[in-house]
This record gives sequence, structure tokens and C-alpha cells, in this order.
Amino acid sequence: MIFRHALSGLGSPAPSRVAHVGDLRRTDVAGARAMGMVSIRYTGISDDTSQPEPEADHVVADLSEVAAVLRVAS
Repeated sequence: MIFRHALSGLGSPAPSRVAHVGDLRRTDVAGARAMGMVSIRYTGISDDTSQPEPEADHVVADLSEVAAVLRVAS
């Protein structure tokens, strides 16, 4: 799974300590949630209305909002 590969490339941190930003509910949000990652759905270019679920832990329209929703310094 691509999410496992991404975690490996980051040094294999606990998934709960990692956030994934994506725009598609079916692949990005569902995959991140299945791995136990924090999920962030980006709607700035296109809002995925293909299905109502799963919804991300956070939804942002501008990538500048990511640091604030994760409560980290930008």
C-alpha cells in the first residue's frame, strides 16, 4: 500500500503522528484513515462531492490552513 511506503520513507513513524493531505475521499481520505493517519481533505482546486463519506479529520480550502489545523508553527 502506498501509505505504508510513504511511512517507510519517513523513517517509519507511528501513523498517528503523520498527516496526509489529499483531495479524494475514496483514496486519499479512506487510505489515510485506514492506516491511522490524520487525514486532511484539500478542496482548494476541486471539492470531491462524489460521495459523502468518508470525511477527513480536517477539511481545508487553502494549504496555508494546514499548520493551524495540526496546531504546529508555520
